[in-house]
Amino acid sequence: MVAGLLHQLGVNMGTHIDPSNQEDVDFLTHRGIRRIFWNRAESAKRKEYVKHARSLISDRNEALETWGWKDPIASYYVADVHRFLVNPHYIFVVRDVAAVAAREMRHAGDVVAGDSINLIDRALKEYSDCLGFLSGIKSPALFISYERALRHPMDTVRLLADFVGASPLDGQRCENLAAYIQPERNTAAFG
Repeated sequence: MVAGLLHQLGVNMGTHIDPSNQEDVDFLTHRGIRRIFWNRAESAKRKEYVKHARSLISDRNEALETWGWKDPIASYYVADVHRFLVNPHYIFVVRDVAAVAAREMRHAGDVVAGDSINLIDRALKEYSDCLGFLSGIKSPALFISYERALRHPMDTVRLLADFVGASPLDGQRCENLAAYIQPERNTAAFG
């Protein structure tokens, strides 16, 4: 949702975008495997991925004045690449942690009911890690509640446009962008 809005507001979000979820495929060579970022036995894979991400960032910094990317697990490596970003602005989309856990259980397929507590705990830890990262840097940051965005799409569009310097938006353009905010964009089946 937010990556699609950013694209419509004129922010280059990559050239290889997954149309179902607006994720930047170039940044997804980790294939969503979180453990490479926290498991010491996977440290070589982490180093390899961070080197890849730094190369992408360098290329985009050279080619574009303003750009962004969507990667749902960027919080695991953003501290490793932050210093390579030019004038970074961070946008974190947060969801109700029960909805996050439900999504993870759906994707895992074989998760037992008791695992929901562990999945909620993991979501809270990821949010806490994001806050810790942001408190240690001086870059602008915006948190967007997914659920609130669904309830208040016009406010979300205005907030996002202001944050990226795409304001003011005329009434019709704002309405058109707000209409883009829809649940169930293949990224949020629960919630």
